[in-house]
Amino acid sequence: MKTTIESTIHRTKIYNLLHAKTGILFTVTFIKKDKSERTLTGMIKPPKLNPKRASIAKPTNSYMQVWDMVAYKIKLKEGYSPDIANNLAYRLVNMSTVLHFSYNGVHYTVVD
Repeated sequence: MKTTIESTIHRTKIYNLLHAKTGILFTVTFIKKDKSERTLTGMIKPPKLNPKRASIAKPTNSYMQVWDMVAYKIKLKEGYSPDIANNLAYRLVNMSTVLHFSYNGVHYTVVD
């Protein structure tokens, strides 16, 4: 059984941690625009270039583009091809609303 370590992390450090290790699975809990809480399991991976879907996520703002593993699996079950399901699985996470973050057996509570 894997032991979970509890820790705290400043929200600005999450972005750097994730982008230093692309392709790793993590879980993030954040507040959506409609004020509801959401937990997303995903990874950072480079999106395929899609000129119709430019991302507003940039290192200079609080948004991070995340590939949502659960959304990808749902789209596959709905009959989408893997390429289309992959493109539809990207989500934006507002880093200023992140509450919790888990990665590599460590559960972080986000602090300012």
